[in-house]
Amino acid sequence: MRKIFGLLVKGISGALSLFSIFIMLYDVCGGNELIFENGFYTKMFIGAIIVGIGFSLPGVVYENENMPYVMRFIIHMGVGCTIFVITGFAVGWIPRGNNLWAGVGVVLAGILIALFLWFCFWWYYKQEVRKIDEKIKKVNEEKDAEHAAKAMLGKEDK
Repeated sequence: MRKIFGLLVKGISGALSLFSIFIMLYDVCGGNELIFENGFYTKMFIGAIIVGIGFSLPGVVYENENMPYVMRFIIHMGVGCTIFVITGFAVGWIPRGNNLWAGVGVVLAGILIALFLWFCFWWYYKQEVRKIDEKIKKVNEEKDAEHAAKAMLGKEDK
């Protein structure tokens, strides 16, 4: 339960951070006014929370070490990207109508950002595993040296 709560906190806070950054970029570079009428902003805010949950909660599949890593990745990103696309259409992030390429561009940008963030997390945890492995190796080498020294002392006494 603690693991799931941690995933949710990370996912929601990350999604809301990205949402805030994209709202600022749209405000500065978009050329259009932001619409805060009829609950539009609230709908997008809730959408960001849903997307954060959609990308973070499926992360529990990485706990299943019997499943191939590629399959875990496909499940995780497949669920997250599907929820992003559905939510994007529902809240208005993905344009509909005459401008098909704008919608395709938003979907591709969202998927590329998700893949980039996944890669960053993968790289971070890979480095952490490397550091832990080095510490374990060092501790084992020290223990082996101690055992060898004790064995030498034991042989000399005889």
